[in-house]
Amino acid sequence: MKITTAIINVSSDLAFILFASIPIYSATKASIHSFTMSLRYQLMNEIKNIQIYEIVPSAVQTNLGDSHTFGELLVQYC
Repeated sequence: MKITTAIINVSSDLAFILFASIPIYSATKASIHSFTMSLRYQLMNEIKNIQIYEIVPSAVQTNLGDSHTFGELLVQYC
């Protein structure tokens, strides 16, 4: 039996959608997407028994951002 290795990266649909209120998050997810595509391309002819996957879940409603105030001026913290 041939052993296959898998690399699984988790990105986000915000890798493909501009969301100006969280630019660092979106840029990070876009970087993960680009890295995954580049790694897949680089390894496809070099290593035959490796699979490169990218999981791109959509937005999920949670209360994680409840304390975040979008658009709040930072000058009050300086």
